[in-house]
Amino acid sequence: MLCLLFFLVVGFGIQAAASNAYAAAATGQTSSDSGESGGGSILIPNWVEDVINSVKNMTKSFEDLMSGQLIKDAIDGLVVKMVDEMLAPLFGAFGKSFLFTPRVAEIGLVYHTWSTFTIIGLVAIMAGVGVLAWKVISGKKDMKKLLVGFIVSFFAIIFSLTILNFLNVGVNWLTQSSLEGIVGEEKIDYQGLTGEEVLKAIIIGSDAITDPAYAGQSLGELTIQTEGGIFTLLIVCFFEILPLFLVSVMKTLLLMILAMFVAGWISVTAYTGKLETLVGFGNIYIRTLLVGLACALYWGIFVRSQTNYGSGMGLSSDIGVPPIVFGVLSVIALLIGFYFFWIRPVWQAMLSPMTLGGAVTVERAGQWGERFSNGLNRTGKRLGMEGLQKRSLGWAEKSRQISDVGQRMKQAASGKGIMVDRLASDLTLGTTEALRGVNYEEPTEWMKESGSVVVTETPSITASGEQLIMSDAAHIRRELTPKGFTSSALVHFPPEQHAGMASKVQTLQKKFGEHALQWHAASGQLFVKDQVDPIVKELGNHQLFASKIHHGLAKDGAFVDLMQKKVTTLDQTKSAKVAADAIHKALPSYERMQVPAGKSEQLHKHLQEQPISWAKDVQLRDDELWVPAKHAAEAQKVLADMSKETVRQVRYDMPKGSSFLEGMINDWKKSGTHTTLLSGMQVEVGGNHLLLKEEYSEAFAKAYEAYRKDRTPFWRTRTGTIKVIKDGVPVDYGRHAPVNGLDMGSFEKLQQDMLTQHRAGGEA
Repeated sequence: MLCLLFFLVVGFGIQAAASNAYAAAATGQTSSDSGESGGGSILIPNWVEDVINSVKNMTKSFEDLMSGQLIKDAIDGLVVKMVDEMLAPLFGAFGKSFLFTPRVAEIGLVYHTWSTFTIIGLVAIMAGVGVLAWKVISGKKDMKKLLVGFIVSFFAIIFSLTILNFLNVGVNWLTQSSLEGIVGEEKIDYQGLTGEEVLKAIIIGSDAITDPAYAGQSLGELTIQTEGGIFTLLIVCFFEILPLFLVSVMKTLLLMILAMFVAGWISVTAYTGKLETLVGFGNIYIRTLLVGLACALYWGIFVRSQTNYGSGMGLSSDIGVPPIVFGVLSVIALLIGFYFFWIRPVWQAMLSPMTLGGAVTVERAGQWGERFSNGLNRTGKRLGMEGLQKRSLGWAEKSRQISDVGQRMKQAASGKGIMVDRLASDLTLGTTEALRGVNYEEPTEWMKESGSVVVTETPSITASGEQLIMSDAAHIRRELTPKGFTSSALVHFPPEQHAGMASKVQTLQKKFGEHALQWHAASGQLFVKDQVDPIVKELGNHQLFASKIHHGLAKDGAFVDLMQKKVTTLDQTKSAKVAADAIHKALPSYERMQVPAGKSEQLHKHLQEQPISWAKDVQLRDDELWVPAKHAAEAQKVLADMSKETVRQVRYDMPKGSSFLEGMINDWKKSGTHTTLLSGMQVEVGGNHLLLKEEYSEAFAKAYEAYRKDRTPFWRTRTGTIKVIKDGVPVDYGRHAPVNGLDMGSFEKLQQDMLTQHRAGGEA
């Protein structure tokens, strides 16, 4: 069969060659003519050469046929043509809305629909404003806040489309700036790209836009020439281009729908007071804009990657994987991200079109905020950042409150709201609550441990200024006497004798010499030089008796006690400091460090284990720590580091809405009975919580319980009426709080919690 096919092809080839040769001979184009025919020779006519070329072409075609190349080329061409025809209708969407968000305000359908709903909404809002204004004028001041809300809604409707269009323009500006930075081609007019250019650039990079050589090739022709051929073409078409097309169209349609009906949602918010509607609208609109920005960033990243790959640069070139493969995988990851970030919230909004899933948004925002805040708290503990720990606990509490608000919004949206219950209770003076058996309770949890802060406390360790010489008296005399130090004494007198001392000293100076004795009134010491016994005896004759006498050596105001081996500087003169320095140079002197009580022995033992040059010289005497004077400054820092303690502070939140924390702390301060407890406490009245050292937790619990148990909790209504709970019923107490009252805050908040609790119990 193959032989028959071969001979048929040969026959047709020879026949075609002969026909061509005959036609050439008939027109006189022979070898004898001039070389215009461009071939042939005297021996071989042109028609023979044509026959030979035809046979060669036929042989090549047969080889392609036998190898399958001919069939492959035919299939490739057919697939390319089909793909190009299939993708051609998608180019418009990619050109108009893939990279940039359309300006919805400039779309005719959007503008006309928005105008219609705006007129309806404005009429409804104006009617509400009129009614509320009349009620406010009539004296119902509690309606004033609602009136302000309606007026704000009125202007919000008027400017709604402008605001949405402004957001679109802002995102487009951000997209333009991002693409210029990522792609690196400022000369490209990104907003003027056609859909085909956008897709070509994903395949081969920015050259598809800047190089005219690619303009004549279709998207399918370019793609099939890449690594992978027809397989890559089909994968890119079905797993990259089509999904991105659907995302582009969906986000555009969603933005149009949101813009067209925004006036209706604002009107619903004004009349129902459900702020979750606006929260849901903003959530969906912003998420949709961010999805468009993400698509543009994806495009820019892979256009740059393809461009670098063509130049032998970038990650794809380094690992040998074409960017087109990464592109397909990235689209899959992008779609998964879009599902959680965009598609699922949109679906939830569709299920609750009146609120657009705003309650779920608020609740999840609170939950994520709490997780993030707790993470920051742990980070603050790890890094020792006390301020971050405290702020994160506050943020966590705010996030929990936001989450609670979202839960209440969900209950209201599902028909479990308490707005109607509260209104009925107000109208019937609480009768509906009594008939339904709503039970009011005082808080079951009077304080809540909501977190902790770990801080590092460094005790204050200072050098006392007292110095000690670790030598015997004989050695001190041998070293200091040649340096001009003479026998002297420091004489102490009782405080009651200090008053007349100055005048007596002046009298004695006239007798014994001006420098023989000096009175230091600040310390109550009399410095006596040389003639100690006669001077002390003379003072005794004047009824001035010494309480203590320290014998030693002195020079220029520096004194060494030979018994206690302490160095004392009697004044702050330069000569006294020079003399003191001479003592330190001649004798090994030590300075006493002021450390926390009971820590001296522990610190001394720990120092001996440290690789510090002077640590072995540290002395422990009578539970006092003495370090070499020349190392006193360094020792102060080392001992401070060793004495650091990690302290855990617990945060306690008072009952939600209560206002008695400040009064309780003030009462404790006045009584003076909890001084130690208050010293370890940091109170945040505005946040209704306190931070307490963990070691004081038990003492605080007892003091708090003792303060609270004999007091009457009370709540205050918006009108100023005091309510107390008796037998599960809120009872009017009058306009003045109880004498030993405990301010629990707003009664309306308590009422809301009790009604919610009652409904939850009924359903259970």
